Amino acid sequence: AIYTTLGAGDRVVALTEPLAAAWVRHHGETSHEHAHLLYLQGTAYTRLGRLDEAEATLARARPIVDALYAPDEFERIFFANYVQILRIAQGRLSEAEALLLG
Repeated sequence: AIYTTLGAGDRVVALTEPLAAAWVRHHGETSHEHAHLLYLQGTAYTRLGRLDEAEATLARARPIVDALYAPDEFERIFFANYVQILRIAQGRLSEAEALLLG
């Protein structure tokens, strides 16, 4: 999380990719912790311009968010923020705006 805040996407990827499988074994596929690991990776990929990987990573997070959180819970808004940042990076500004308005 610190490397994400610092904008060091390469460090986030270097730390989280090898950790991911063990993280899921420890916390479970459908867990808050796994969702947050995917958020970190999605943000890192976006910042590194690896937009297809960011899209795939956030797509993996979506069913976890849907399973764990009610539509009105903050975590849904939190997740939508990551997606809208990706949409901006992709140049899909109207979709990013729609997410924010939603």
